[in-house]
Amino acid sequence: MEDEVLESAISQMTIDTETSGLDTVVRHSDVTTAGTMTEEFIRANTPEEELIYSDEVIIEDAIRLLQSGSWEIIHEEQHPSGAYIVAIGVVGVEIPTEPITLIVTLEGSNRLHDAQNTEDAPVEIDEQGEALLEAALAAEEVIIVPNSGSLLVDERTSRFSGAIWYNAIQEKVITLAGVGGIGSYVGFLLARLKPQNIYLYDPDIVEEANMSGQLYGSYDLGRSKVASLANTMQNFASYYNTVAFNERFTEDSAATDIMICGFDNMEARKLFFNAWEDRLMSKPEEERGKCLFIDGRLAAEEYQVFAIQGNDLRAMREYRSKWLFSDAVADETICSYKQTTFMANMIASVMVNLFVNFVANECNPIIDRDVPFMTQYSADTMYFKVEM
Repeated sequence: MEDEVLESAISQMTIDTETSGLDTVVRHSDVTTAGTMTEEFIRANTPEEELIYSDEVIIEDAIRLLQSGSWEIIHEEQHPSGAYIVAIGVVGVEIPTEPITLIVTLEGSNRLHDAQNTEDAPVEIDEQGEALLEAALAAEEVIIVPNSGSLLVDERTSRFSGAIWYNAIQEKVITLAGVGGIGSYVGFLLARLKPQNIYLYDPDIVEEANMSGQLYGSYDLGRSKVASLANTMQNFASYYNTVAFNERFTEDSAATDIMICGFDNMEARKLFFNAWEDRLMSKPEEERGKCLFIDGRLAAEEYQVFAIQGNDLRAMREYRSKWLFSDAVADETICSYKQTTFMANMIASVMVNLFVNFVANECNPIIDRDVPFMTQYSADTMYFKVEM
């Protein structure tokens, strides 16, 4: 089997002998929807903008092949531009099957490795195979970038990928409704953590007044807030797993286990909380502890954040009876004193901190982290108040 893997990998490496310097050439074979193969040659020094990345359909096809257990990743190297060239093939068969080579981002590479049923350890080669590989490389003058585990480290998350909650967050699906002064910053911070999916809801478009306290720029004017935020998440967090709904969250909208709101009115909060609570109560009691509801409320220089965990009935009762009052009772604010960017940053950070602590507690920490029911802050006194 090892010899077959070796031969299959070597067969994918060719040299363009007509070019000076013997540049490495990688064979790029894509599976089309019809199941046929298209081929082209991509030089190792091809500029990134000229690379043809494998599209999502092809990647999904490759993932299904790897999940079947019959196909494995047989070779991987990194293009100088940062792209990953991943070859997959059938191993352990007498009749050779044409390998498939994909050009993907780091995220795509990680997805392919996750789909593979075997451990991502390097293939062990015996002495005979090692000698064959050295002879083949010497004859062809091919340079292979070592396929070490370090190549699969996402530098965009490497500064916190050792956290106890890191992997668990990547399994979370979050609904974020209201992406103005609170939600635009929350969305950006969540994107940096790479959850499985984020669903965005907001019917508004970006206006000039929004730029005084929301995470939007002049280039967003006239665009929907959800589309603009999704674009920001892509550009500044390399996060693509958003679904943007340019509409209000309604009774017909789908609820998720984790729901975060940044509304500026009570009626929207009530509807959002009811949807979360209905989903919660439909679950077996032992699964409710994985549900979390976060409500952020922001003025120019003060904020409140409520965090309700699915297994805390007391918090649910208090939130509904005491804090879901009518819009008529809510304090009115002066139109020219409603938002500041520094407070929007602060409340978003606290809300995401609560989410992180909640997820960390699912990971059996030595000491449980606090997820307070209510957190308040006033800028003029710099006074934090926390209620468990």
